[in-house]
Amino acid sequence: MYKKESGLPELVRQTGPMKGDNRVYIEDYAYSFLRELKKQEKNVPMRVAMYGKAFRKEEGHVYLIYGVAPAEAEAHAFFRDYEMLGYINLCNLDNSREGQNGCFVFYETNAAMQEYLLSRNREGVPQEVAFFYKEETNSDKEKGRASAIVRLIQKLLLSVALLLVVVAVTTINRYNDMCGFVIMVAKATQAIP
Repeated sequence: MYKKESGLPELVRQTGPMKGDNRVYIEDYAYSFLRELKKQEKNVPMRVAMYGKAFRKEEGHVYLIYGVAPAEAEAHAFFRDYEMLGYINLCNLDNSREGQNGCFVFYETNAAMQEYLLSRNREGVPQEVAFFYKEETNSDKEKGRASAIVRLIQKLLLSVALLLVVVAVTTINRYNDMCGFVIMVAKATQAIP
C-alpha cells in the first residue's frame, strides 16, 4: 500500500517479480481486458495502445495505465483525459515468466475504461452485465415524458373528483340545514295568531 501523497494508488497488488527502477501500475479493468485479449487465440499477435499518466520518481519512472485499446482511433475519445503512453505487443508465447517484469494492479474508479468496454459490447451485451448498460434513446425519453404527463393528468383528475365530493357533501349538509330551517319557520308561522 502507498499513501496518496506519493502520487501512487493506495490499493495495489503485485504480479510477478520487479526488475529495474521503473514501475508500471495498471488499473484492474485495463489489466483484465488485456488478459482476456491474450486468452483469445484470434487476437494475438496484437498491438495495444496504453493510456494513462507518467512521472519521474528518484528511483525511476512510474507509469499509471488507466486504459488499453487495440484500436487507437476509436479509443482516443474515451481516454482523452490521459496521455497515450505507448504500445504493448500481445503475443501467445509459452507461459513461462522468465525474463518478464511484473507490474502492480491497482483498484480505482475507472469510468473511462468502463465506458470503452461497454461501447465494445453494445451489440449483444451478455445477460450478466446487461444491467451495467442501457442506452437511452429518444423514444425512451419520449415515453418517459408521456408517462409523466399521464401521471400529472391522473393527479389533476383525482383532485377534481375529490373537490366534487367535498362540494357535494357540503351541499347535502346545507340542504338538510335548509330543510330544518324551513320546517322551523313553517311551525313558527303557524304559532303566530
